[in-house]
Amino acid sequence: MSQRLLGFDYGRKRIGVASGQLVTGTASALETVRVFRQGPDWQRISELVAQWQPQRMVLGISRHADGTDSHLTPLIREFAAELTERYGCDVEIIDEYLSSAEARMLLEEGGAATEGDHLDALAAQLILQSWIDQQSRRTS
Repeated sequence: MSQRLLGFDYGRKRIGVASGQLVTGTASALETVRVFRQGPDWQRISELVAQWQPQRMVLGISRHADGTDSHLTPLIREFAAELTERYGCDVEIIDEYLSSAEARMLLEEGGAATEGDHLDALAAQLILQSWIDQQSRRTS
């Protein structure tokens, strides 16, 4: 149950990253990693993987409200495959529908800016927390 986790909110320009643990049942926003023309900043992602040493990664997948794939869905699947290949870690993909909207609302309620790096990291935290909560419900 002390499994360490990394969560990701994939975007074309930025990838939000969060960390979490099953033992505490919590997730925390970490940072935002840049996506360049040639792809994600794999050096920074590798540094985060080395630092946190996750046993599992959780990635939100973007779909429309009716459940059909969005324009980002194929890119997210490619990113998940690359995470698995590079780090040999299990990658769980979960629905991230409205995670960015929820993050924006939480930031607004707290009086913080609703755009930029902190938005993506908070969205990653919400995605990871959702997965952790699902696991807790399954084991109770």
